[in-house]
Amino acid sequence: MKKKWISAALSLTLASTTVTTMMPAYTVHAEKETAQGTTYYVSSSKGDDSNDGTSESKPFKTLDKINKLTLKPGDQVLLEKGSVFNDQYLHLKGSGSAEAPIKVSTYGEGNRPQILTNGQGLWELNYGKHLDNTNHKWHGTVSSSILLKDVEYIEIEGLEITNDRGTKNDPEGDKAYNDADCMDRTGVAGVAKDKGTLDHIVLDDLYIHDVDGNVYNKHMTNGGIYFIVEKPTDENKTGIAKYDDVQIKNCQLDTVNRWGIAVGYTYNWDKFQTAELSDEVMEKYGATNVVIENNYLNNVGGDAITTMYADEPLIQYNVSENSSKQINTTDYSKPQPVLDKVTGEPTGQYQGVGAGRVAAGIWPWKCKNAVFQYNECFRTLNASNGNGDGQPWDADYGDGTNYQYNYSHGNTASTIMFCGYQSVNNTFRYNISQNEDMGPLDPAGNAGNTQVYNNTFYIKEGLNNIWHTSHGNAGPINLENNIFYFAGETPATVENWNPNGNKTYSNNLFYNVSTYPEDANAVKVDAGTKVVENAGSGPSTVADDKQARRHEDPSAETVFDGYKLVQNSPAINAGKIIVDNNGYKVEKDFFGNKVSGIPDIGAHETGTVSLTISSDRFAIDQAKKEITIDTVDKVTAKDLLDSLMTEDGVTVELKRGSSTLTGGVRLAKGDTLTVSCNGESVTYTVVTVTSEVTNEIPVADMTATAGSEETAQDNNGVKNVLDNNLGTIWHTSWNGSNPEDRYVTIELANDYEVSGYVYTPRQDGSGDGASNGTITKYTIYTSNDNETWEEAASGSWAQDKKVKTVTFKEPVKAKYIKLLAVESVRDFATAAEIRLTGTRVYNDTTAPVAPTATATDVTDTTAKISWVPAEADKDIVEYQLMNGDKEIATFDATETSFTVADLKAATEYTLSVYALDEAGNKSDAGNVTFTTKATEEHTHTWGEWTVTKKPTCTTPGEESRTCECGETETREIKATGHTWGDWKTTKEPTTEAEGLKERVCKSCNAHETQTIAKLTSKPVTPTTPDKDKDKDNSKDKPVKTGDADMAGATTAACILSGIAAVAVFKKRKTV
Repeated sequence: MKKKWISAALSLTLASTTVTTMMPAYTVHAEKETAQGTTYYVSSSKGDDSNDGTSESKPFKTLDKINKLTLKPGDQVLLEKGSVFNDQYLHLKGSGSAEAPIKVSTYGEGNRPQILTNGQGLWELNYGKHLDNTNHKWHGTVSSSILLKDVEYIEIEGLEITNDRGTKNDPEGDKAYNDADCMDRTGVAGVAKDKGTLDHIVLDDLYIHDVDGNVYNKHMTNGGIYFIVEKPTDENKTGIAKYDDVQIKNCQLDTVNRWGIAVGYTYNWDKFQTAELSDEVMEKYGATNVVIENNYLNNVGGDAITTMYADEPLIQYNVSENSSKQINTTDYSKPQPVLDKVTGEPTGQYQGVGAGRVAAGIWPWKCKNAVFQYNECFRTLNASNGNGDGQPWDADYGDGTNYQYNYSHGNTASTIMFCGYQSVNNTFRYNISQNEDMGPLDPAGNAGNTQVYNNTFYIKEGLNNIWHTSHGNAGPINLENNIFYFAGETPATVENWNPNGNKTYSNNLFYNVSTYPEDANAVKVDAGTKVVENAGSGPSTVADDKQARRHEDPSAETVFDGYKLVQNSPAINAGKIIVDNNGYKVEKDFFGNKVSGIPDIGAHETGTVSLTISSDRFAIDQAKKEITIDTVDKVTAKDLLDSLMTEDGVTVELKRGSSTLTGGVRLAKGDTLTVSCNGESVTYTVVTVTSEVTNEIPVADMTATAGSEETAQDNNGVKNVLDNNLGTIWHTSWNGSNPEDRYVTIELANDYEVSGYVYTPRQDGSGDGASNGTITKYTIYTSNDNETWEEAASGSWAQDKKVKTVTFKEPVKAKYIKLLAVESVRDFATAAEIRLTGTRVYNDTTAPVAPTATATDVTDTTAKISWVPAEADKDIVEYQLMNGDKEIATFDATETSFTVADLKAATEYTLSVYALDEAGNKSDAGNVTFTTKATEEHTHTWGEWTVTKKPTCTTPGEESRTCECGETETREIKATGHTWGDWKTTKEPTTEAEGLKERVCKSCNAHETQTIAKLTSKPVTPTTPDKDKDKDNSKDKPVKTGDADMAGATTAACILSGIAAVAVFKKRKTV
């Protein structure tokens, strides 16, 4: 949904502070009267709990009065600015509505009202069952300054909140800040339990600080803001508990522990057990419409921001610094107990001291298609002091995580971690990283597709690696169009560019390195060559206003401009066309510039125009200028044109001879695509291949049933074998099943001759070893009535994740196909996907009626052929236009006309149109006969000459004119020649050395120089003859040593002691 950014007036700049107030006290204009509901006022200095609290003149004194109310839609709770609610808390009851949410805000002037909870506000948290890690604490007492349990349509803004253990009345005031047994605490806690989906909770402009929670308890709502989902008392009655529309924005959090902001941990964690997460699971169990934006976090004890079990959360414009402050060997040093799986109580055994001692900056857990953009992260701490993480960004267990347009600096581990075998389908693009303490990449066991492209990594001097220094770096990554910029003068020697052998490199730029990975299109740049404007000049600290610095306006100056490419950078137009396999469109760069055509390398796109095209569907050979299509795909002009990506201002035209191809015209070998811009053009030619036809039966014609399936898990039903999602599976009952019930039956909706079976095992589990239920021995049966079965194939399969294909000895006409698991891992049966191959059998043998064809707009070389199918023919899939036995073009059923070109003048033609239906029946010819016009002699009527290329002093120009018929002629404009200024002496001659003089062209600034000859002796004034004695013309005049009109060898006569001397001038020219 669309969100509003915080205005400059409401920025997080520190102002008007007191000892305990570190946030600005801006004025919130609360409405005194609402369309419905009651407004309650609370003032710690002017209030009295005996008041009714419904006016500023008679406010309540304590928050306890609000806690006793059940608020209704449209109610407001306003706390007076300057109030201090010591040892108090706000635990709201009641919900608003979509039209009239409940609002908690402020009134008056001064500092924001403070809620100083000091360990009060106790409540009991209980997830109702153990968590994904059975040793994570899942029930106990929590202290929360604000508690939002089973309430919705709530908006809270403008408050200051603390929950500090070191205060006078705190029940744990005697415990150290890092005490392992201290109580769990929150600034704001949200709990969904007994009200189904909770809608619309907004936290805006809260200042939360000094919340001393327990650093060891990850999911006990410890920290600044934490939303969880508990198991309902009666889920059948109230529905599945979850969140929809949670907004956390414009907040500042400082010194909170353990988490900064966390949203979404749920009792339904066990519904998210696959790597790829289905849309059905996310919609049913996941939090939706979660937006966390414009927040500033400092000195967080553990992780800064995490979304959990959320569908498409958006996390943007947040700033974190100094997170993971307590994830170190001093503050996190006590071994934690092993918990009983059923009761959650300690068993008396203990985990290793480092268990759970991991924290990163801003990241997701078990989310689908999470987007993290425009965030900044500085100094995530302690990777060298016990923190197993320490990265600013972490694509942890989840599906489709996208980090884009983010900036990080000075973090103690790598820039990005891809964590765990259930971290799949990740995209990391157009980010800038500067001076992390480790190499930028940390593929910590991820699986599936992970793409890292168009990032700029500035790697601090002294590092000789792009990897995490202690993790295994075993996960696969595709690295494309990235800049790896090693700082310093000594080239970095990277010992291992490809740990585990599963990294691929394409079109990356490597600056200042001595070894290279296998990258066929690598750009190798020595130190000193200019690549970007000012590498390493990105900010090392947060902005003064604590907000994320904006950089999405291409016309704006930013603090990141040092990472823009210089003119003629070796990175310009050196990238490859990116096809994001995770479905994210490649639209703009870090600075908001549009990305099209051949991209640049790195996070900046200069937009330098190229006539090169790219396609997200078809292979294009840029060297040969060829576009390859598969004839099996029946590619149309529209298919190709829609897939193309070009630079702005570039036009494309697809032709067959002189005929323009558009819409549903099927492409053929030899068709051409011309790309043009500013008078220049490049032509590509279509080439064809024909792939092996597998004849996969459409999933739409298939229905799956099973002898046994696990119905308690949405990810385990038999319908999943046809959902095109490798993250879901069919699983026989977890309680076990009879061997004869371990089967899947596919029913076909139409008639087919089935020729083969394709079985894809479940893809989860670590490594290549298959998981429970993978079928290792099988029998496949076919039937036409679902009662009488015949064996079609049998055999054994390897116990791994590879796709298994079975080809029948001969095709079988069947309506039901059964796969029986004869042997399988641990006597379960599972499958990720199932497909069948075969050929559709049609009973229809009636050909369509011949189309009615007409010819219009006939010229000497072209004619428009149109056709109309018979009204009764509804299942036509293709038309063919023929000239005798020569095909002119083939069309899909959407096209009903085509302009034929390259015809001969004054010639009769009979062309034929054929219609083909779904069963392959072909109509008789629908003929049309016409005669092209005779060629008329043409006299050109020319327009005015227009200069298309201006001449220069040394190069000719060009002008053109166009006739009404469209023909254009051009002619050359002669070079103008130089327009020289006067000669100027730049060096006087002496008797020992020649002098110099220079003149400059007034048009092009070209320079021409000539030498002035050496003087032979000191010049003297000659004696004037008697007849000129009265004129004295030569008195005090110097002898001339040059003439502006001289060229080549020029002689000047000088009278030196009565002897004539000759000065010779030599010409020298520079342009």
